[in-house]
Amino acid sequence: MLELGAGHADEALALAHQVQKAPGHEAAGLMLVGDVEAAQKRWDAAAAAYRSGLKQSNASEFA
Repeated sequence: MLELGAGHADEALALAHQVQKAPGHEAAGLMLVGDVEAAQKRWDAAAAAYRSGLKQSNASEFA
């Protein structure tokens, strides 16, 4: 995610939430939210997003 790499965590998080809202991409969006949160060292928020993403998807999709 380019925004995150450029130090724009807020924009990266907003983009991840947009992906999450797209039909059929909820799980992928949640995984991106987890990535952004983890990059910001917000471990609890990252873990919660990853858990939610895995619950909404076939877990092997992200293995």
